[in-house]
Amino acid sequence: MSHSCCLSGFEWNGTPVGKEGTLNDNKAYITGSNKDVAILLIHDIFGWTLANARLIADHYAKEVGATVYLPDLYAIYPPIPRFDMFTYLFIALAARSCLPKPWTIRKSARPFP
Repeated sequence: MSHSCCLSGFEWNGTPVGKEGTLNDNKAYITGSNKDVAILLIHDIFGWTLANARLIADHYAKEVGATVYLPDLYAIYPPIPRFDMFTYLFIALAARSCLPKPWTIRKSARPFP
């Protein structure tokens, strides 16, 4: 059963106050200035440029008094394209007439370094 609230989102009001920089040669949104306390914030499927993710980082930086890093994880490990995933599943199901094991799906994606 699907609920309409699960199929929609919203954008928070506000303007992010941090800045874009780099974290280990990858783009990142950085906010806060505490050199002793840091938080690594992992974004959702919508990515690191969505204002909501940046506003959460700003909130954590202010409330905790930390430097918050929101890296662009898709530059490192891009999501598996939908087409590739469904093509793989179709081929696997047609060839074997059974569901593939979970670890075989990950093989179609870019391997971890």
